[in-house]
Formats: sequence, structure tokens, C-alpha cells
Amino acid sequence: MPDKEIEMLATKRNLRILITEGMESSVYVDRIGGKDVYVKRAKKGRRQDYKFEAGVLQELEKVHAKAPRFIGLSGGGDELTISKVPGFSIDDTSLIFSAGIYNDVACEMEKWRAILPKSESELKKVGVVREYDARRISLVLGLERGKRVMDMVRILEEKHRDYLDSVRKTLVHGDFSFDSIFADNGVFSGVIDFGDAFFGDPLLDVAYFRFKEINKPYGARSYKLLVNALKTNPDDGLVALYMIYFALDRILDCADDGIRAKFIDKLDRVLGTGGGGYEHVL
Repeated sequence: MPDKEIEMLATKRNLRILITEGMESSVYVDRIGGKDVYVKRAKKGRRQDYKFEAGVLQELEKVHAKAPRFIGLSGGGDELTISKVPGFSIDDTSLIFSAGIYNDVACEMEKWRAILPKSESELKKVGVVREYDARRISLVLGLERGKRVMDMVRILEEKHRDYLDSVRKTLVHGDFSFDSIFADNGVFSGVIDFGDAFFGDPLLDVAYFRFKEINKPYGARSYKLLVNALKTNPDDGLVALYMIYFALDRILDCADDGIRAKFIDKLDRVLGTGGGGYEHVL
């Protein structure tokens, strides 16, 4: 459907209902052609270009992935309309322990790995980076914790240098967790929220899944189910390194002290503060 037609329909009916609101954007539910759709809109004063996400969704459709379907862009790229994935998130449900769900998710993740960057500009959509301002990290985390983090990053990057420099870069979800996995009547129905997608090592999604759930009592068990479904045995050192990347990105980018504190707590768990972390990989 053309951009102007989508915009005119939405304006004419004014049926949009706000369902979630973040720092950068808001998500509304609307009806177009008799079907519910989601509309992601950049918040006033925030520039949010959804063109990359729109392209990702179109590529996912080509590989028959169970994901939101791209419907249209409007507002110069500041508004994205997509289809709804049926069902609800598996978070806080018994489905997080369903091996069948993880087998289906593993099949989806294999489809993502078939999507490769088409240009150098797409490769710049890296999501996480390997260069950080050590001074800023020390200011945010404190001298002792900051030094420990940077020492661990340096050691792990050197240990895995050949792998990091040669890994094949494919589509990475970028925010992969229980929240993103949907099921309908107990059956896997798709993965949502590709707004943080980028191109990189597919293992980054596995590491983020572990990082996101690291402070939950069932995090280790669900991570093992995912790894078993993927039929892989990821290196603990790489997983720890990637979790630190995600932690630093979230901590340094976060304006809310309460949310930042939650990410720092997760980082401490990776570092092994109080035991049970990944200090054994050094």
C-alpha cells in the first residue's frame, strides 16, 4: 500500500491506540483493510529512520521467516507500519521451558543467517562496537569495575582475535529474548521487534539471549534449551565478551539511572562479582 494511502487512512479514522512507549518511539495498534496492524512512530523531536528495519522485514519475508510483514513507510521514514504476529510473548509463561518452541526458534534463526549485507553501508549497522572510551567507562562504572571490564575485554578480544576478524556476518536480531518470541495457543508463531537488527556474528543473538535473562532463576535453563536446539556449543569466552559488549552499549547509552543500574547488575553477573559468572574464561 502506498505511503500516502496509509497516512490518509490513519488520519481519517484516528483509530490508533498507544500500546508501548519508549525513549525514541511509540507503538500504536491500528486497523487497515479490516486487519490490526502495528504503527511505529518516532517521538516528537526524535529522528528515527525506519528504512533499514523495513528492508530487514522485506528480506525476512523472502526467506519465509515468521516475522512481522512490512506494509509501508511514511513521514519520510519516521513511521513504519507492519503486520501483527499472532499470539503473545512467551515471557513469564510455561512455554519458556518448551523444547518444541526452541526447536522452532532455531529454525527461524537459521533463516536469518541466510540474509547477508548487500553493501558496505549495511555492514556499518554493527549494533555493538569494540572501541570504547575507557575514561567514560570508569566515570560511569567506577575505577575498579571499569578497569576490570576493560581488562576482561582486552584479554578476550586478544584470545579470540582470529575468530572476530574472520567471522561471517549475517543478520542479527539485536534484541533477542523471551519478549521477542511469540506463541499462539501454545504453538510458536514468530519473532518480533527487529528494530535493533544489524549485521554481525550470529552468536551475538545467542549471547544477548543469555545476557537478557542472566539475572532470572530460569535463565541458565532456557539458554541451554536454545543452545541445544541450535545444535551448537558456543565458546564461553566469546559469549562473555559479547555480553560485555551489549552491557556497555546499554549502560553508556542509557539516560535513566534506574535502568542503567539493572544493566550494571547484569554486567556484574557476567564479571563474576559474588561468584557464578564467567571469570573462568580468562
